Amino acid sequence: MRCKMKKQLSLRVMALAGVCLVPMAVAAQGFDQSGDSSAQASDYNNWVDVGVRYQSGTSPLFGRYTGHDSRGFGSLGAFHLQGGDDPKSGGTYYFEADGRNLDFQLDHQGPNNALAPESEVNVTAGQRGTWKVNAFYDAITYTGQTFYSPYTSSGALAPGLQAFGGYDGVTSGSGHNLNYYATHTLPMLKETAGTRRDIGGVDGKYLIGNWVISSDFRHEHKEGTKLQTLEGSAAGTAFPEPVDYDTNLFGIQGEYNTERLQALLRYDYSQFTDNTSAFVAPFFASDNNGEPTRNEGQFTSVYSLPPSNDAHYVSGMAAYSLTRATQVNTDFRYGLESSNVSLPAITATPLSQLYQYGGMILNPSGSTTHQMARVYNGDVSINSRSIPKLDLKATYAIEGREVGSNPLSLYGAGYFEAASNSIWYNQYHTKNQNWTKQKVAMEAGYHVLDSTKVTVGYAYDDVRRDAGVTATTGASAGGAIGYWVGHSSENTASMKVSNTSIAKLTNSVAYEHGVRTGTYEYVANSLLSGAFYQTPRTSDRVKLRSNYRASREWSVGLNGQLEENHYHYLNGQTGTNRDSNASIGPDVTYSPTQSVDLHGFYTYERIYYDNGGNGMAKYSTGQGWDVNTTDSIHSAGAALIWKATDRLKFDTEYTFSYGDIGYNMFGGITSTTTTQSYQNVENLPNVSSSMHSLKVRGEYQLTPAISFMAGYGFDLYKDNDWSYGWDPVVLSSGSVSSLSSGESRSSYRVHSLYTSMRVKF
Repeated sequence: MRCKMKKQLSLRVMALAGVCLVPMAVAAQGFDQSGDSSAQASDYNNWVDVGVRYQSGTSPLFGRYTGHDSRGFGSLGAFHLQGGDDPKSGGTYYFEADGRNLDFQLDHQGPNNALAPESEVNVTAGQRGTWKVNAFYDAITYTGQTFYSPYTSSGALAPGLQAFGGYDGVTSGSGHNLNYYATHTLPMLKETAGTRRDIGGVDGKYLIGNWVISSDFRHEHKEGTKLQTLEGSAAGTAFPEPVDYDTNLFGIQGEYNTERLQALLRYDYSQFTDNTSAFVAPFFASDNNGEPTRNEGQFTSVYSLPPSNDAHYVSGMAAYSLTRATQVNTDFRYGLESSNVSLPAITATPLSQLYQYGGMILNPSGSTTHQMARVYNGDVSINSRSIPKLDLKATYAIEGREVGSNPLSLYGAGYFEAASNSIWYNQYHTKNQNWTKQKVAMEAGYHVLDSTKVTVGYAYDDVRRDAGVTATTGASAGGAIGYWVGHSSENTASMKVSNTSIAKLTNSVAYEHGVRTGTYEYVANSLLSGAFYQTPRTSDRVKLRSNYRASREWSVGLNGQLEENHYHYLNGQTGTNRDSNASIGPDVTYSPTQSVDLHGFYTYERIYYDNGGNGMAKYSTGQGWDVNTTDSIHSAGAALIWKATDRLKFDTEYTFSYGDIGYNMFGGITSTTTTQSYQNVENLPNVSSSMHSLKVRGEYQLTPAISFMAGYGFDLYKDNDWSYGWDPVVLSSGSVSSLSSGESRSSYRVHSLYTSMRVKF
């Protein structure tokens, strides 16, 4: 089994997604679940799977999406039940129940519940042509990184640590200087992040003439932890962020269907509740690096968690056939989104004792700020083929967001001057982003020949945004530092040619060229990073597809694409200068006999980014820093399905993926004299990873009612990412400069075995 690779992700994730390894528990459940019609007697409508599974190694990365992340034995289970009236006799009532992945792993590594971590149960009952009711349950488990932290998920300190409450040069009556831990063990807890989602719901529909009335309700509870960092005793202190969410979704809709008109009207309500408003963590050490004249009080870091929110949406759609050759389609959606943003102040940290902790929330204007937004979108399109061989399509679409709340006022610490015991800080007014997006598109496709079709298109996009942040108070504010409005428009032309003039060969090539122009307006002139999604841009995209079906025995496909984007910022702005994405690869299928199927594929993908950053070099031409990254990913695989006899079937597959990311960094100067840390840089080491996955499965039908399945899997993953390392303390000239997350390298080598029996009745 394999899945498509997601683009624009980190190399670690891309390497995994490119191969999409599936542990043997999932393989066991997914193998021939629907049964073989040639071997399944019509008398058997129900079945039950029972099995056992063994895994040779413990690796959260290997089983992060399945819950099977630890060494040892586990159980396998699945079932299908159905009943009701016999359709052949005219009966209309029916019943079905299905269960999949009813597996148990005894030594699950994550902090969440390991009971049937990926189970699915679905029960349906109804009367054909009249009504239907469905109830479902779904469990989704994720196991994250294993890391070290001085905190628990509740904010408590690790045994051996205590909240810092004073400073005497080396130690105090309640805590230590941070540099004390450069030569002493820092007490830490070993944590494994992970979440468990339990989802349940019910839906149903009822038919009345040309109408279908339906409704659905869904509840989800998500609980666990995830790796996060906060500004604490040392920069980037890792902690297990608590996850305790509840989500409710409700919808009701009516559909109307006739030969010429199809219409739908729907209402949706969404409610999200975060049962924990913030993670509160006391400082466990002083980090003022030898300033004994300063007396520190009790410092506390507060990390705000996602706010609770709810939303109401009304949507509808309609399709009407003006003639047999012309159809009009339209849809719309209008919604009210409300967010209860609670930003707790930093308690027990007086203003007079702040020290270089920028961005700390001190006193929002009110303990709770209510955010309200109105969102809408709609489109209308006309499709016509009133002229022979000519397909025409025109579309207009609009999307908008309007925020109705007042700006939110925050305080942030900026600088502490020990000599005068004074505080520098800024008061920020944040403005939520509003936008209106409109698009007009036209497309025409003409069959030049019976085997050749040429399609040309044009689209115009108009985007208007209004957002920003201002700083109005504080000794270092110096007035407003960046309120902006933006307007961009883009013209895109496209052409596609499809050809089938050569027997058994289908080819298509498409080209698209877009030019986006944009403007920014600032209250104050400052060095700012431009928004790449709004910046003037030139883009080019090419897609190639070719399929050759030589015979019944074999076929070959080739797919490729290339996308290039160049961004043009205003003077003094920085951001992503250029990015490109290219991929190409063949896909081959060969079936020498009806009992043998062979399949092979190869894909190469290259992702390139050229990013520029703020910061002006004093001893050069004024150029800031620049970082280029090049991701190269190779994925290949082969699969064999062999039906040896009417009772015996084999399935084998092998996949391989290799990813590499290279860095090219420039610090902003050409002189040997450097004055800023960002100017004194050198290229980072390349990061590469590789993965091998082998699966062998077999099924044997002992009797029409009993069959056995067995399989073996081998998975090997290697990662040389230099950012991994168990030592969480980062030293600089004999003192502690920061704390890392202390993650271990994610390489693994895992063998999997399973066997299962299916009984039909």
